[in-house]
Amino acid sequence: MSDVEKKTTRKLLIGSLALNVFLVGTVVGGTIIGGVLHHRPEGARHAPPIHSFANPRQILHEAAPAHRHAMVKLVRQDMKKLHPLLQDVGARRRAAIEAMSAQTFDAAATLQAFEALVAAETKAHAASNETLVRMLASLPDEERKRIVRTLRKGRPDQRRGKFRDHRPGKLDGPEEAPEPED
Repeated sequence: MSDVEKKTTRKLLIGSLALNVFLVGTVVGGTIIGGVLHHRPEGARHAPPIHSFANPRQILHEAAPAHRHAMVKLVRQDMKKLHPLLQDVGARRRAAIEAMSAQTFDAAATLQAFEALVAAETKAHAASNETLVRMLASLPDEERKRIVRTLRKGRPDQRRGKFRDHRPGKLDGPEEAPEPED
């Protein structure tokens, strides 16, 4: 093998080794760092977000920056009350999953677990609604009305009158939906 071939082979090996180290480092680092960044405590792991046509997060997102700071303080105060309720929802959800997957299925125990879950979710929804109302009450009337108009229009896919089907690439619903009247 000539000196030129040896140098070329050495450069290719070094380049290949550097690329492999980079790729392995990216995958391992991303997994470790990603796991740390996206870790949720066990109590909140199975707690669903509070979904509604309007929720505090949507209000914060839509609010003008001048009003957002005061509302963030309000939400942080209320989270002290809401966090344990969400943890309870997570615990009740886990209990319902355990009841459904028990070795010997007990319909009455499963129904009781679901009733406890509904009660926990109802408490969490009520607390979230109280926060939402406090947030809206802190806004000037015009800002509140603007936010509500925006929320009434729904998600971007709903604004076009298309509602998501759960299958990838599928939409159902009317092609054109009328704009809501204010």
